[in-house]
Amino acid sequence: MLPDFLMESAHFYFALLDVEGLLLDANDLLLGKSGLKLNENFFQALDEESSKEFAEMLDQMISRPQDSKNILLNFPQLNQKYSHSIWWEFSMVLNDEMDIVGLVGLGVSLKFLEQELPWEKMAEILHFGKVEINSEFKITHLDDKVAQWLSASSETLSNQSILNSDTFDFSSAVQEKIKNLDANAQPLFLKIPAQFPNRMALAGLLSRHSHGFTFLLAPSIRIHKPQASIQPFSSSQLAAIQGAVWVLDRHFTIVQQNQSAVEFSKRVGLDELKSGAQFSSQWAGKRRDQVNKAIAQSFDGNERTVDVRIDAEKDSSFWNVRTSPILDAYGHSEGILIQAIDVTKFYSRIRQLEVENHELKDLALKPSHILRSPLSSMLGLLDLIDHQKLDEENKKYFSYLKPLAQELDEVIRSNAKKMSALD
Repeated sequence: MLPDFLMESAHFYFALLDVEGLLLDANDLLLGKSGLKLNENFFQALDEESSKEFAEMLDQMISRPQDSKNILLNFPQLNQKYSHSIWWEFSMVLNDEMDIVGLVGLGVSLKFLEQELPWEKMAEILHFGKVEINSEFKITHLDDKVAQWLSASSETLSNQSILNSDTFDFSSAVQEKIKNLDANAQPLFLKIPAQFPNRMALAGLLSRHSHGFTFLLAPSIRIHKPQASIQPFSSSQLAAIQGAVWVLDRHFTIVQQNQSAVEFSKRVGLDELKSGAQFSSQWAGKRRDQVNKAIAQSFDGNERTVDVRIDAEKDSSFWNVRTSPILDAYGHSEGILIQAIDVTKFYSRIRQLEVENHELKDLALKPSHILRSPLSSMLGLLDLIDHQKLDEENKKYFSYLKPLAQELDEVIRSNAKKMSALD
């Protein structure tokens, strides 16, 4: 269903990945310039910093598959005639049952973005927000989504100077670069940090034209470490909760955790799973998607439980992972609590009971097989006996013997049937 122009494009990069980052399909531009091959991992073409940012983005998208994400990735092996940086938009691919089957990415070289593609077209293609600025550095128009990203109204930001504004908070050095930006020069790459917990970190390109400036913005994949806006538990309360416990805010950032969570992180080999970091569910293995779905559903106000098996080099462990919403005074979810309880001992005991039950069943069935064979022979012999040749007393005993044998056969059959039904 992909348009031919994407597969044959000399400007747009296309990639189809599975949820682990394996490259399932790509156009010739990406394969030729990056050195990647199909069925290789997309991560191996990225530098270390981009690889971490892409992993963070992937976790967020698995948790919220309906959202698209923009990200700037650096490819060290990219042909030198091209910029090493590619601006991507990724979206999840879902099947008819709404299960995640992969993600598709559309990218454009930063060089092409800066020099060759008209800004208004770029805004439409990669979902940028746009801010128009006059020659006096004052905002004349901005998209509603930019105002939302900046946690301010359009009326407040209109006619505001980007040079003397707490909203943008550009340093004096950056302000000088903006003032000296020439219409023929390459656009400036600028960042707007998330100074407040409810505001997104943004990144964008500022270009000059005859009437002023155009500033294209998009949410930055770098998640600014927010000030802990929610601290629902004291240290003693966290310590009293069973298992490993994390508290996440709306940005999936860990704002609280107990000592058991710290020990859990070391056990699964995720040192970055700590306060102030993005919560990662890589340790959940094949159940990673289910854990991320549970987290997303808890942000919508629902409690969820997922059973997870963690395979280590020496042994495996089993965990019960529960996600619960943390509600504010108005009943809205402002964060979630994740609780992971080690239930390995229970699973081991269950497996032991299953083995014992299987052995008991065999012990119960064996007598049935052992008894039924001679009993069948006995019933056959009773059928062969001509009771008319017996005297009256033996006839009486014979009339007792056959019904008792048939009753015993029925009891054995019934017990065997009941034991078989225990499967």
